[in-house]
Amino acid sequence: MKGMRLVFIIALALPLLSASSGLTALKDALSALCTGLTSMLPVAGMLMTLLAAVIYAAGQMMGAETRARANVWATAALTGAMMAILISVIAPSVIGMIYGSAVSCSGSPGGGGGGGTPSGGEGGGGQTSGGGSTQGGGGLGSGADAG
Repeated sequence: MKGMRLVFIIALALPLLSASSGLTALKDALSALCTGLTSMLPVAGMLMTLLAAVIYAAGQMMGAETRARANVWATAALTGAMMAILISVIAPSVIGMIYGSAVSCSGSPGGGGGGGTPSGGEGGGGQTSGGGSTQGGGGLGSGADAG
């Protein structure tokens, strides 16, 4: 029986010994949540706004009872869209206040925000090759000199 208690105590103490990996996992999970919120909810809000407009317009062509129901549905869709936008704006600040600056909403390698950073870097490469297009400008200049 004492051996069973010892095994039980060791099993309970084992997660405490690996607390730093648990905190890292929590930070990664909150960063993924924040990135998902800031990348998905604005799109969902815009789609809900479009859906509300379509429902409202369709309801205007129907009878009085259907028009009233369409107005209620459109209002609900607009309310959902406003809530989605508010959550996507406020969530990074709230998560940052609760957990600190260790959580980033800019995106991880698999996230939507992370894809923006390398493409911005590629845009920098395009600007560099745009410097190469200065040669094209030089060609125009030489054409102007010839004329």
